Amino acid sequence: MISNLPELYNCFLDANQQICRDTRKNVTDSFFVCLKGENHDANLIAEKAKEAGAKYVLTNRSDLKGKQGYLIVEDTLNALQGLANYHRKQLGTPLIAIGGSNGKTTTKELLYSVLSKHLSVHATPGNFNNHIGVPLTLLQLRKEHDLGFIEMGINHPDEMTELCNIAEPNEGVLTNIGKEHLEGFGSIEGVARAESELFDYLLKNEGLCYINLDDQWIESMSKRLPNKKTYSIEKEADVHYTATEVNPRISLSYHGNPIQSVLSGTYNYSNIITAIAIAEQHNIPKELIAKGISSYIPSNNRSEWKATEHNEILVDCYNANPSSMVLTIQNVLEMPNPEKLFIIGDMLEMGSFAEPEHINILNLAKQHASTSTHFIFIGPEFGKQKGAYAFAFFNDTSECIAKMKGDALLKNKLVLLKASRGIKLEDLLTIL
Repeated sequence: MISNLPELYNCFLDANQQICRDTRKNVTDSFFVCLKGENHDANLIAEKAKEAGAKYVLTNRSDLKGKQGYLIVEDTLNALQGLANYHRKQLGTPLIAIGGSNGKTTTKELLYSVLSKHLSVHATPGNFNNHIGVPLTLLQLRKEHDLGFIEMGINHPDEMTELCNIAEPNEGVLTNIGKEHLEGFGSIEGVARAESELFDYLLKNEGLCYINLDDQWIESMSKRLPNKKTYSIEKEADVHYTATEVNPRISLSYHGNPIQSVLSGTYNYSNIITAIAIAEQHNIPKELIAKGISSYIPSNNRSEWKATEHNEILVDCYNANPSSMVLTIQNVLEMPNPEKLFIIGDMLEMGSFAEPEHINILNLAKQHASTSTHFIFIGPEFGKQKGAYAFAFFNDTSECIAKMKGDALLKNKLVLLKASRGIKLEDLLTIL
């Protein structure tokens, strides 16, 4: 068994730092990692990866020991994480960890838009933010990078500590604390405790913490932190700017530089202030900060505006939890458009909290429904309440498409699509 990280690292460098874990992609001359998931064990196809052109194959298959190009370890995930940490230490690149319940990806992308105009930066691609994604992100760091942003998504206690021990961030931010992954955390108090592990790590290692004073949980956590930079929309802080407008789009004046963002809502304004706080800490010129925020265009169904022949649509269906759901609905309710349509899908990974939290959303909808404000609900969890509310309910997106296609309700509206990713609400764009 190979247990020597320097030996693995030399092979990684010899493969030009090209990590691959999927034989459906080009694996030529790569460092291929066989990982075992719930439904698939890539160790079983180690030979396929080698035949496809991988230069090295990291696997737990002892029967391949001694064969050229195979690197045998007891646990490939642990080896991947150890290799990533080793690589991180060799480069010594300053890293900023981004955690929190909502807005992690938007904050990360805003930061990239701002800082990449002045520095060579590397950021988590897509949603590579878990125990596999974080090491893969780290292994994409190169010598030329001045700074890295590592998004950290967690769904159970102690996971943040695990990710911090792999990435060893120098700085960190928690965007906010909300009702996320309640199935794993048990309560919002559990969420706060788990997310605060990032600050625990930075406190222990004398790292810098960015503190959102508008979040009561984070403000409370910050009292024990000596090395911090605060930011706020509502309170006096190290970074504090007041937006001239938040709906339908955010705008503000930043040291005489106008910022006109395509984002909307107070929650996205908080993401912008987070990016400003971090950019200022890293001495980014103010005009470049303004330019970076103004030029950011969201994608991947996160706070993404789309215009069709019939409607203006806010597509925010990559992720959803009770906190983000309420904030987004309230934000769209405040927009001046006279006719609104809310198409809301199930929130997943809620465990025993699923029924009461979905009922809370239905009650919010009931409070605001009118002849000009309409609601449609999609998914089995919302469907459990079908008899108790006078809304349109559909089992899934496909059923909604089949039954609503061509309906006049789907025309001339400001439309919100909001749900967890598994509901696939983006498929509705074909009839909107």
